[in-house]
Amino acid sequence: MPHSLPMKSIASGAYELRVRGGDGIYRSFYYTKGVHGILLFHAFKKKTQKTPLDEIILEQKRLSELLKD
Repeated sequence: MPHSLPMKSIASGAYELRVRGGDGIYRSFYYTKGVHGILLFHAFKKKTQKTPLDEIILEQKRLSELLKD
């Protein structure tokens, strides 16, 4: 998958999907090791070259909350 990269800084099994639209660049984060299938746990419009630290912290928190169930 040329537009998908592993995000080990979030968790093993977490990936970033990169999408370029007419109005900007978007990032979606999903998890593939869940028992319920693929979990999409965060998405945002990217405004900088590097993923902001506050977005990474939010992604870690959301994934952690989803995996508790």
